[in-house]
Amino acid sequence: MADVFISYKREERQAVERLAQELRRLGLDVWFDASLNAGEAFSDEIDREARAAKTILVCWSPAARASDWVKSEALIGFTNKKLAACYAAGPDGFDPPAPFNSIHAEDLRAWLSAASPTHAGWKSVLRRIGKLCGREDIESYGALDVQAPASVLRAWLERHEASALFMTVDELLRARDTEETDRAQLEQAARERRAREEAARREREEARAREEAEQARLEAERRQREAERVSAANAQNSSRGAGRFVVWAFGAVALVAILIWSPWTDRSNEPVEPAPSEVASQSGDTGGVRDNTPFRDCPDCPEMVRVPGGSFTMGSPASESGRGADENQRNVTVAAFAAGRTEVTRGQWAAFVRDTGRADPQVTGNTYCTWRSPGYAQDDNHPVACVNWDDARAYVAWLSQRTGQRYRLLTEAEWEYAARAGTTTAYSTGASISPSEARFSSSSTASVGAFPANAFGLYDVHGNVWEWVQDCYENPYPNAPTNGAAYETSSCSSRVLRGGSWDSFPEYLRSAFRVRVNPTLRDYYGGFRLARTV
Repeated sequence: MADVFISYKREERQAVERLAQELRRLGLDVWFDASLNAGEAFSDEIDREARAAKTILVCWSPAARASDWVKSEALIGFTNKKLAACYAAGPDGFDPPAPFNSIHAEDLRAWLSAASPTHAGWKSVLRRIGKLCGREDIESYGALDVQAPASVLRAWLERHEASALFMTVDELLRARDTEETDRAQLEQAARERRAREEAARREREEARAREEAEQARLEAERRQREAERVSAANAQNSSRGAGRFVVWAFGAVALVAILIWSPWTDRSNEPVEPAPSEVASQSGDTGGVRDNTPFRDCPDCPEMVRVPGGSFTMGSPASESGRGADENQRNVTVAAFAAGRTEVTRGQWAAFVRDTGRADPQVTGNTYCTWRSPGYAQDDNHPVACVNWDDARAYVAWLSQRTGQRYRLLTEAEWEYAARAGTTTAYSTGASISPSEARFSSSSTASVGAFPANAFGLYDVHGNVWEWVQDCYENPYPNAPTNGAAYETSSCSSRVLRGGSWDSFPEYLRSAFRVRVNPTLRDYYGGFRLARTV
């Protein structure tokens, strides 16, 4: 029994496939006539699926309005009170036929051209489908105000950590946190400006008062000097004779002293200023040897690259576009380690499954897909997807036992250090990134190593699949550790994904971007990269 049966005319087939893809990404079972079983009667199977489905979603268009098939399928949904409707094509102002014109249809024409998770019509359709399918997370997301305060979005995330919509709402929360941070900074800047203006006003008044006091002081001194001059002039005549005698006597004494002492003055003990000492200039050169030649611990092991140790500033500056509130900067020192040259591939994962007999998970709960069926085409050279944190840990334990080396997941600090590869910009490619440099805003993964490596020789640190790291999620970054070790707590309900994926917007590929995720989640975009102690 499908969750959603889609009724449509074949002219809108491309739009319906887009709708089905997005609904399946939310963990819904979707059926439309592309799912017909070979050899089965066309009308019988359609009628059976329509009646069994929890929701019938009708995609109205002028062609669908004239179709008896579409109207008969819509009537099943209308009669059983499980009808949802949308406009998929057509001019403005056309209505569905009676009695379906009494059921509100959302306009998804613009959404089908440029899908957005916050589109009002799309959220309304999700609200209806979620209610009919018993998916409270989808229903409540459909009703969620995307402009709601951060506290409302945070409460939704706490209730729905395992939802496929978790990252969508988490991105809304990051944007809201950024807006509120920007608003607080603007308000603080306004307060500081008013304080500066007030301080400047007081300074001007105090300067004026000082100037007036100084003018009064100078006027008083001028009057005092004038009085003293008059007094001195009156006394000059009476003291003129005595003054001549004193001057004559002083001159005579000075002349005698010069004649007696000058010829015999001993200058031998006067210090002689030494010549300046010569200062030797020194120059030095610092650096280290970095050998990033790829290596393998066994013929079919993943290829590794040695990453040199060093110190860097983790996180992003406040001026970086797209910055999240959990990207506060701190200084971290990382010891040398080895990192996977690429993300772990589907072929390498398949070897692990064969060797261990590991069973494929069931698509239920927090598992929305499997590595064999991620929802898009892959070959063995694509990165493995649909693996959770525990799956990644099981792989590194197996590889460690097989090789006798200590394999593990990268810590969050190691991941960002390796991704940056000495850069301080938003991406290792600079202030921006392009589709020729990474896989993002696409419909599927690409082969590993298809895009240029960074300065450490690592491929796909931006895009392709999100990469699990060892750490528990913490916001903001904890004060410790600052030595590159993983941050762990006794009760860790959220882990961290880094790097962005094939379906991410470019700002989510930034070196500092972090995502909080339930470690049991298997979704279309989650993979991992290896680390190895050296």
